[in-house]
Amino acid sequence: MVSYLPGRTLSADQARAALRVAEELNGLRDCAATLGLTLLELVGLALMDCSGQRTFAHPSAAPDRSAPGQSH
Repeated sequence: MVSYLPGRTLSADQARAALRVAEELNGLRDCAATLGLTLLELVGLALMDCSGQRTFAHPSAAPDRSAPGQSH
């Protein structure tokens, strides 16, 4: 039984895959924190990049669209 998949009966391969996902998420959470992102932000940005939807890396990295000479 895998706690984040309650009520599911898993084969041995599925159980191993579910445990691997849990382990990978812990590593990704650490990477996200290093980058100043949450895990969900990291995954969302990576997914958008893979699908071609992303135009910039993170809201803090958005291009400055203010008029030249305009103060922030």
